[in-house]
Amino acid sequence: MKLRWTFFTFLALLLMPSTVLAQKVGTVYWQSNGGGCVPTDQTIQNQQYWTVTGAGRVKYKGNGTQPLAFSCPVSSINSNVSGGDGTVLRLFYQDPDGLEDAFKVEATLRSFAKSNGTYNGEVCKVSSSKKGEWQDDTSNVCLIDMNANIYWVEVVIKRNQPSNSVVEFNGVSLESRVF
Repeated sequence: MKLRWTFFTFLALLLMPSTVLAQKVGTVYWQSNGGGCVPTDQTIQNQQYWTVTGAGRVKYKGNGTQPLAFSCPVSSINSNVSGGDGTVLRLFYQDPDGLEDAFKVEATLRSFAKSNGTYNGEVCKVSSSKKGEWQDDTSNVCLIDMNANIYWVEVVIKRNQPSNSVVEFNGVSLESRVF
């Protein structure tokens, strides 16, 4: 009997780490790198951005200071994701001054109704707040209804003056918030 208890205890301990890790599996509904998003007409006309094609990041070109705006259509949703405790918008970026105002990257999830095209406005928003080369921040919980609405993420990169410091948009994702 002791051998049987030991075997099942060993088996339970062996399986426990994979169960803990499985909680994080399939938490991403949708994601896009910066290069997968479409620049707005004004951003194209200003000719102040470039895409790092090998990495899919977008950033300022030259001495530009006009805001760079990109639209990221939310499509190809991963239907295997559990709702968890809600959905958050995650922004991946590089910001040389964090919470300061000289550089900023912002992502806003927006929607309109499928039934009549009514613009629903801002669903949730996240802004860069950490200083560094590869950072990410998440929004508060976003209330999403994929059956009723069509969604896109609008990303804006800003800098107040020309700089050798890099501010860039690396990507965005919609993720199930799992605790």
